[in-house]
Amino acid sequence: MRNLIFILLFLGSINFIAGQTLDITITNIRKGKGDIRIAYFENNDEFENQSPQKIDVISKSNVENGTLYYRTKLKKGGTYAISVLDDENRNGKANNYIFVGIPCEGFGFSNYISKGFKKPHFKDFAFTIDENQTLNINIVMRYIKLNK
Repeated sequence: MRNLIFILLFLGSINFIAGQTLDITITNIRKGKGDIRIAYFENNDEFENQSPQKIDVISKSNVENGTLYYRTKLKKGGTYAISVLDDENRNGKANNYIFVGIPCEGFGFSNYISKGFKKPHFKDFAFTIDENQTLNINIVMRYIKLNK
């Protein structure tokens, strides 16, 4: 029995040690209520259909001076892209789109600074991570103000 427990612990630790680690820094986060939602996509179809492989939800109470530091693991190496939403009303989706499909709540993309009013393509903010690698990802939030 003791050997079985040791084997299970050993196998579990291999899985913990192996894998891809992302150190994510999100800046320019607006103060206020809500959550930061981080969505991980593996291809353009997932991004276009808004069906990510994984979503992490972090309370904005973890934000200090407009910045959030977050560490996560991915299940395997490969190509990924990350989109971030400042879900101010905590309903799990972007609200109040302006006429070209850009949300009024804050948004950002991995290693890509959104300019203008064009939605980026997957390839614009995709990155590759190898097995057993740690990668730093920077995301700058953008907020569109509407005159009300």
